[in-house]
Amino acid sequence: MTPVTRNPTARLAPTADTLLLDLPGHARSAPLETPTVAAMATRVWTALSDTLADRDILLVGESLGGLVALAISALPEAARVRAAIAFDPLMSTRKLWFIKRSVRRHLATLPPGDPAFAIADHALGVTPTTTTEKIYYPLLGAVRAPAVVVASEGDGPGVFDTVDRYVAETLFGHVDLRFIPHASHLMLNDHIEECHAIISEQLDRLSHEERQSA
Repeated sequence: MTPVTRNPTARLAPTADTLLLDLPGHARSAPLETPTVAAMATRVWTALSDTLADRDILLVGESLGGLVALAISALPEAARVRAAIAFDPLMSTRKLWFIKRSVRRHLATLPPGDPAFAIADHALGVTPTTTTEKIYYPLLGAVRAPAVVVASEGDGPGVFDTVDRYVAETLFGHVDLRFIPHASHLMLNDHIEECHAIISEQLDRLSHEERQSA
């Protein structure tokens, strides 16, 4: 697995307060018994609500984190979420054979009971021996704030593929689709300039709307 070696939020410091969160069951964050995307969204939103009080929020997530960002944006109680950006989210999982292979290879290195097993099962539908389809297109229709989905265009190894693009463009025209040519899956680490530009554009839009309403 490619290590994350660059801080994608460092350049945002002059214009926005940034908060980096681990998903439940990742790093030092406590695991959930049933770590579905919906359950992770609820846990993360609770943490954000407790930490940021009355602040307006722009959510940014990558891969599974992108799904969680979209799911938080769909929560009725998350009215302070002003926008959500999902970088290369996994909109449906069974067709992504290379993800299944990578996940199983990673699980094989872990001790039994590691939280990654439950996350792979409940969020991705992958166990060491079985595969269950997980479909997340409904999140695109459920978001309550402007949503941006960023995908790879061309021959990059992204997971938001041509099927996902067709579904999003056909059924969810309100979602703002952006593309980074030949992008890797870990966009926030490997394509920091392009990602920074997209995030900054959303921050500028939100700042303009705030000034207009003042």
